Amino acid sequence: MKRPLKALFIAAGVLALTVLAACAFYQPIFQTVVSVALTPSGDFEEYTPPPAPDYAMATSWVALPETEDAADRSPAGLDLDQQSMAQADVFYIHPTTYVSRKGWNAPPDDQASNDEIEAWVLPAQAAAFNGCCRVYVPRYRQATIASFFDAQGNGDQALDLAYSDVARAFENFLATRNEGRPFIIAGHSQGARHARRLLDEVLTPRIIEERLIAIYTVGQAMVPSDKVPTCEGANQTGCQISWNTQTESASRSIGTSGSICVNPITWTADEVAAPATANLGSVDFGAKAQVEDGVVGAQCRDGALIVSNVESRNFDYMPFGRGNYHRYDYSLYYMNIRENAAARVRAFLDE
Repeated sequence: MKRPLKALFIAAGVLALTVLAACAFYQPIFQTVVSVALTPSGDFEEYTPPPAPDYAMATSWVALPETEDAADRSPAGLDLDQQSMAQADVFYIHPTTYVSRKGWNAPPDDQASNDEIEAWVLPAQAAAFNGCCRVYVPRYRQATIASFFDAQGNGDQALDLAYSDVARAFENFLATRNEGRPFIIAGHSQGARHARRLLDEVLTPRIIEERLIAIYTVGQAMVPSDKVPTCEGANQTGCQISWNTQTESASRSIGTSGSICVNPITWTADEVAAPATANLGSVDFGAKAQVEDGVVGAQCRDGALIVSNVESRNFDYMPFGRGNYHRYDYSLYYMNIRENAAARVRAFLDE
């Protein structure tokens, strides 16, 4: 490609990302731009999906307890990884990192989406469980970001394909890796959606009673389950946790009226406000990965987790719009999540 033409394409790409970020301030415009710029051109039925992962192979897992990976990380200056001694497991399902119109589902070896998982998702989210549990994170053919804004049924089919991989990975986890140990299921955004389907469609009452410590379905609007209760306390087990972080005036809300909201500072499902002083520490692994105390308090209100006065510039990137802290649903309460996961494991083992 000639240099001037290549430079033109690069400039056009930068401009498109700038416009997309600007439009995120206004939800209707944001959805329109995503639909135009990032929706695959053909229908799902005309599309040939990438090959399915083989979960018997270690390469089909982003993180395993026996491998060195970013899920082993701890905040700067700390060594908190206890996977080698853990008496429980976590099956973690990563969020959407595939932002492309090349296809409805990501190839498991897509470099850009995998780089995002390694650099951000594993240390900022999955690693929050490495103090209590062995960490298992499958690769899967995640649905592209436009699937969530598609109204033609293509996005739903892409999400169904993604879930089919997650379900197979979970079956492999139970059959060949978990060894009958108690476990946590956790996810964020698209991963939380798939986690809830595992609860609804795969987990039997016996498995729930005998082995499920808790299920963290964070970053998706979740109605209460008829299979497990919503968690009401920090040591409760066999229950579901969910929240969606935003300011009161956010341009786009994920949590809706009637959604589960468990405050990740108090671990209660009421509307009592938790002060920033009760936040054990926020961590942004995109910056210096340092624990920052007192960054933010939070209050459940009308299905959303409302925050204000976020006291750190490390949590300013908001691709989903002004006031929407979706990207930081785990990071803002990182140390609280670590402590809580360990507390629930201890409570389960003591039962």
